Amino acid sequence: MKALTDAGYKRWNVGTDQYGTTEEWQARVDIRDGFDESIPLCQCNDKLFFNVKAYDFDINGIDHKSANIDITAENKQGEWCDLKIYSLTWEELESKLPSLEQKLLRMWVEFNKEQV
Repeated sequence: MKALTDAGYKRWNVGTDQYGTTEEWQARVDIRDGFDESIPLCQCNDKLFFNVKAYDFDINGIDHKSANIDITAENKQGEWCDLKIYSLTWEELESKLPSLEQKLLRMWVEFNKEQV
């Protein structure tokens, strides 16, 4: 997907089964130009990644394309989360990619706020 490669994502896995194909992509967020350094990194590895899974599968002879984007990481309290936006068409993923990334970052920041 051109939008993913243009945004610095690297495809790291392609899987195929009897239903179709899954592509997995990843982009490291914290090394991007203009990254807001107040955004916390994953406690486990001091990095932050966006992950994308793109599915192309056949159900009853009908081709379906779907995708999700997520951040999976640990906060300073040792709590893990999987923040995911899913059931996207490929067109939605590509056209809304910057907005989806910003939504995930806002959720990640909120997850990292200390509980009182």
